[in-house]
Amino acid sequence: MAAQRCTGAEALLHWRRADGQWIRPDVFIAAAEADNMIIPLTRHLLKLVYDKILYKKNGR
Repeated sequence: MAAQRCTGAEALLHWRRADGQWIRPDVFIAAAEADNMIIPLTRHLLKLVYDKILYKKNGR
C-alpha cells in the first residue's frame, strides 16, 4: 500500500427478507445464479460502491 492505491476488493453480501430475517450468502447467491440474476446483482453492487467512492471523494 505504499502508493496508497486500492488494487482489489471483495464484498460479502447478506440479504434481508421483508420479514426482517437474514438469508445467508450461500443461499441467495446460489438462487441468483440459478435465476441468471448474479450479473445484475454484481452491477448493482459495483454502482453502489462507485457512488460511495464519488460521495467521499467530493467531501460529503
